[in-house]
Amino acid sequence: MERFQQKKKEFLLAKEQITKDIAEAREIWKTTLDQLPPQPFND
Repeated sequence: MERFQQKKKEFLLAKEQITKDIAEAREIWKTTLDQLPPQPFND
């Protein structure tokens, strides 16, 4: 049972880190797109 709880805790920590990484990547992507010049076919 202790082993299961340890694995669950590790999984939840990994999930939380992945969620943070995705949110950070989304912000970087948005910032990058805002810095680009307007695209001619971007309607």
